[in-house]
Amino acid sequence: KLGYIEGDAVVRIFGIACGLYILWLGDRMPKIVAPSACVLQVARFGGWSFVLSGLVYIGLWAFAPFPMAPILGSAAVLMGVAAPIAYALRLRAKAKAT
Repeated sequence: KLGYIEGDAVVRIFGIACGLYILWLGDRMPKIVAPSACVLQVARFGGWSFVLSGLVYIGLWAFAPFPMAPILGSAAVLMGVAAPIAYALRLRAKAKAT
C-alpha cells in the first residue's frame, strides 16, 4: 500500500519462496529411511529431480516475463514430480523381468 514494492514483485518473491521450498524438499528426500535399496535409489533420484526443478522454478520466477513464469514454472515442477514416478515404474518393471 505504501508503494515500496510493486504488486508483481510481491508475486515474484512468493514464487521464489515456493521454489526454495521445493528445493528444500529435494534436499530432504534422499535422507529418508528407506525399507530397501530400490526405494532409496528412487528417493535419491527424486531428490535430484526436485532440486533441479526447484532451481528452474526459482530462475523462471526471477527472470522470466511475468505471464510466462507461472506456466513454465508449473511445467518444471510437474516434470520434476513425473520423472521419479517414471523412474520408479521403470525400476519395478526391470525387477519383475529378472
